[in-house]
This record gives sequence, C-alpha cells and structure tokens, in this order.
Amino acid sequence: GLGTMGRGITVALAQAGLSVVAVETHAKQLMEAKQAVSGMLERGAKRRGLAPALDKISYMQSIKSTSDADL
Repeated sequence: GLGTMGRGITVALAQAGLSVVAVETHAKQLMEAKQAVSGMLERGAKRRGLAPALDKISYMQSIKSTSDADL
C-alpha cells in the first residue's frame, strides 16, 4: 500500500536507482499517493541537484501486476 511508509519506501528505492511497482488498491488513494511521491522526489532532487527519479516508478491498482517482479 501507499500510505506513509509505502510512500517513503517507494521514494527511497527510486532514489537508489531501483525500479519500483507501487500498488494501492483504492483509486483515490492511488492518485493522492502518486502526487505525494512525485512531490517528495522533486524536492529531494532539487536539494541534490539531480533529476527526479519519476521514471523508476510504475503505479498499479492490483497486486497481480507484481507477479513477475524480482523480490
């Protein structure tokens, strides 16, 4: 899920250069989380003088989308 911890984990992994599949089953919460994560990445990138790692994250509404992910 993309609550407080899920958002933080998503940001940390993306900033480390890893591809992330972020899953939230509720559409409204998924949209809110996507905006929050984007903001966190943009602020972090601005502080570091880097491009935000927005392309590292795929947002999905079903856990089935992670079936072929490496853990």
